Amino acid sequence: MRIVTGGIAQETNTFQWQPTTLDDFQRPGFGSLLRGQEILDLGGTGTVYGGVIPAAMVQGVDLIPTTYASVMPGGRVAREAFDVLRTEILNGIKAALPVDGVLLVLHGAMALSDWDDAEGLLLRDVRELVGPDVPIVAPLDLHTNLSDEMIAYADALVGYREYPHTDMVEAGERAMNLLVATIRGDVKPAMAFTRLPLVVPNQSMVTTWQSPLKIAIDQTRVLEEQPAVLAASVFGGFPFADLPFTGVSTVVV
Repeated sequence: MRIVTGGIAQETNTFQWQPTTLDDFQRPGFGSLLRGQEILDLGGTGTVYGGVIPAAMVQGVDLIPTTYASVMPGGRVAREAFDVLRTEILNGIKAALPVDGVLLVLHGAMALSDWDDAEGLLLRDVRELVGPDVPIVAPLDLHTNLSDEMIAYADALVGYREYPHTDMVEAGERAMNLLVATIRGDVKPAMAFTRLPLVVPNQSMVTTWQSPLKIAIDQTRVLEEQPAVLAASVFGGFPFADLPFTGVSTVVV
C-alpha cells in the first residue's frame, strides 16, 4: 500500500500586518521546512507525524514523504511562499504516482496574502492531481476555521481534541488508520458538517477544565461509539481571523 504525505501548517492572524514569508518557514526556532527522510525522522516525536509514521509502519504502509512546512502563528502567508511549498508537494506526489492514498498534514486556519482559504486551495490541487478515486485524509488543528472547500476535496478530516495540544500524536494515528481502512475497502467515508454563527475566545477552548468546548468534544467520543461513526470533531476555530468562515464548527465522518 503506497501512501504519499506532506503538508503546510500555519495559523493566520489576519490582524497582524507583517506577512509570513518563506524565510519564516526556514527560520530556526520559528519554522521548519522538512523534505523526504527528514519527515520520516519525526516518528516518535510529539507531533502529528509522531502518530502517522508508527501507524503506517504497523499497517505495513509504504509511506512516501514529499515536503512538510510548519511555522509559528503569524500574519497572512505570502502567496510566493505558499506557491513554492505547494509546488514541491504536488511535484512530490506526481513523482510518486500511482498511489493508493494521500495524507496531508495541515493546520486548518491558514490564509494567504490574496486568498482566505489556503487549506482548501491545497486540497483542491491535490484532488485534481490524484483524481476522484484516491482517498485524501487530513488531520487538523482544534483551531480550524472550516471552509466548504476543505470538506469538498477531502474524504475525511480528523481534528485534535485537546487544548493545549497534547494529542497531536493520537490525531495523526487516527487519520492514518482511517485512510488505510478506506484504501482496503473496510469503510467508505462520507462527511457531514455544520458551521455555527459563533466566534469564541481561545480561553473557552481550554480542555484541561470543564470548558464549553470540552463538554462538546466529550460528546464526540460518545458519538464515535456508534459503529458507523469513523471520526467526530468539534473545531473551536481561530478567532483572530477576519474570514467568512471563522468560528466554531463540527464534522462527523
